[in-house]
Amino acid sequence: MLAALSYVGKGKDRRAVLWRVSVSRRANQAAWEEFFEQLGGEPTFITCDRDDAMLNAIAATWPDAKVYPCVSHLQANVEAILRKGGLWDRRRALVRLLSDDSVFNLQIFNDPAKYAQFRLVALRYLRSELSKLNEKQLDAIVKLRRWIDANADAIVRSLVEAHWPVSVGALERALRGVKNSIYDRRANLKNMQRVGHLLVLAQLHQMGHADERQWAAVLRKNHLAHDGAPPPRRTVDDPALRTRKPKP
Repeated sequence: MLAALSYVGKGKDRRAVLWRVSVSRRANQAAWEEFFEQLGGEPTFITCDRDDAMLNAIAATWPDAKVYPCVSHLQANVEAILRKGGLWDRRRALVRLLSDDSVFNLQIFNDPAKYAQFRLVALRYLRSELSKLNEKQLDAIVKLRRWIDANADAIVRSLVEAHWPVSVGALERALRGVKNSIYDRRANLKNMQRVGHLLVLAQLHQMGHADERQWAAVLRKNHLAHDGAPPPRRTVDDPALRTRKPKP
């Protein structure tokens, strides 16, 4: 699913709106460009998870838009590198910093002072005890160094330029509602057009625009047009869906 969320209203009346949800066989640059073109308008800034395909599509579609990283994804990226490399150990200062139960760790990439401390601890960690690490751990150290270098400019720009929201958490919460609403139908989702229509209905429900009476009238009209029988089944348009079975 490709999705975009925006905020409408001001002050206390400001609320998150699931702007659009779409379905695609793959989340590559072409798919994101097509999705962005369907949104209409041009945003002044975007908060996202810095996926390469998405960033390239943003640059191609809205070259003047400022792009800021999602702080939750930044922290998740670092944690994933350490965990995959077998370095997630609370005896390490860097891990304690990231796994602190207080609100501190939630602000590492959203507060200049805390980010500076993260950089200090991370760089100190990258230079120490390398001789004691195995090959898998050394590979993780290399990936962490590359990640820090690759994201440094975007993080600093995000810290010094005022913007909101700083995370895509609201979008992910809205998408959970959409996924839950169609989850029980997953075994029958074998036509991309039908899936797209279901996502639109789920989106309208999330936005508070669903009207059950109007929908019932549409269903009644459809049944009458087919003498009470369901319309012909839609074709399976994705070969991968022919044999896909839902997990128990």
